[in-house]
Amino acid sequence: MKFVKRLPISRSDPMSDKFAVLADDRIITNTKVAMSVPVGTNATRPTVYLNGQIRFNSITNDLETYNISNLGWELIRTVRPAPITQQTLGPGDYTGTDFGPLRYSSGEYYTNYNNPQNVFVFIENVFQIANTNYTLIQGSGNVYIRFSEPPPDGKYITVLLGYDGYFPPFPAA
Repeated sequence: MKFVKRLPISRSDPMSDKFAVLADDRIITNTKVAMSVPVGTNATRPTVYLNGQIRFNSITNDLETYNISNLGWELIRTVRPAPITQQTLGPGDYTGTDFGPLRYSSGEYYTNYNNPQNVFVFIENVFQIANTNYTLIQGSGNVYIRFSEPPPDGKYITVLLGYDGYFPPFPAA
């Protein structure tokens, strides 16, 4: 009786760890160089999606993984800091409460209206508290800030976007 403990890719060297599948289905490698993953655009993503698939997206220049609980393809986070966008939405006038739309420096619109704590909002230099001083609303397909009271006349509203870890596409050079 033959008991297979491992299945190496190299048939000529059955004890090679260059790339092997162990009995418990773990895949191991001892290479010191690199391992390539599939590379392609959004259009060349696989047609059958499975949780845990990994690939390199040549449009965003980032690794991505498929995660059905987070609604599909998402970037694999790195230690690279997120690009923070500072946006000035104009001055208050004691009457208007809605300001926006929120937009990254790349030109892409901010879309996460469910988590106002991910947006830092200031009136002049005074930090505003999410769900107390303001909420995020969706209007005309874009996200706006709605203050609980109109900001004072001439006091500029400034927002900082990017603290939710979202990486908008980089602007074309």
